[in-house]
Amino acid sequence: MIDSIDRDNFYGLAVRIVQGNFTTFVNNGAIKYFNLTIVSMVMNCSPFITLWLASYYLKEKIQD
Repeated sequence: MIDSIDRDNFYGLAVRIVQGNFTTFVNNGAIKYFNLTIVSMVMNCSPFITLWLASYYLKEKIQD
């Protein structure tokens, strides 16, 4: 089922589509120049990078 897209949500959706395409392009380029093991380790570290950025920029406290 396909629903129509509201004009209010179009800009956010377009940004997300461009971001997803750019990420795929960068990941494929990284695999070309680096070992697959290194690329997968860096890609799987993204939650930790997000945690660090949130604690640094947003002054969030990291809890156990």
